[in-house]
Amino acid sequence: MRAEMKCWQFVAGLAALFVVTANADPLAHTEARADQARATYGVSGNNVIGAIFDRGIDWRHDDFRNPDGTTRIEAILDLSDDSGKTAPGNPYGMGTLYTRAQIDSALAGGNQLATRDAVGHGTATAGGCCGNGRASVGGKFIGLAPNTTIVVVKMVTEGAVAHGSVAAEAPYNGITRMPTAL
Repeated sequence: MRAEMKCWQFVAGLAALFVVTANADPLAHTEARADQARATYGVSGNNVIGAIFDRGIDWRHDDFRNPDGTTRIEAILDLSDDSGKTAPGNPYGMGTLYTRAQIDSALAGGNQLATRDAVGHGTATAGGCCGNGRASVGGKFIGLAPNTTIVVVKMVTEGAVAHGSVAAEAPYNGITRMPTAL
């Protein structure tokens, strides 16, 4: 556990660099020194839960899946969609909560999830933190802690623009009504 703490202290200073450069520089993985952090501290995110508070996540993305195709995402709480606020299993009374079982079912061809990352920011952030490299050739682009279990809280404060035929997301100020049980 102490090695995990040291790694996260080291990684904290690198996370912003990785997220900022991930889309602009193909050498971001090297520049962020993720391999060095894992080698120096002998950690990879095992037994760690990483929380992503952002614009959502592309829950279909290979970087957030196990070798057998199941998800590494423990849960997604979409605070921009209150349609599931009274659903059984949602203790927060707001948002829509998607469980690992629901995500795995959707990945296997079941009911698709209504949650999305309209502009890709949350997905890029999650990839820099805990992507496992499955989406890149030879696993070249791996996040800082690739074995992390992922929890996502989707918050879109100013809305998200539409792309192609995809509808825009409405503005939402979720910070004023964050669940106290998180």
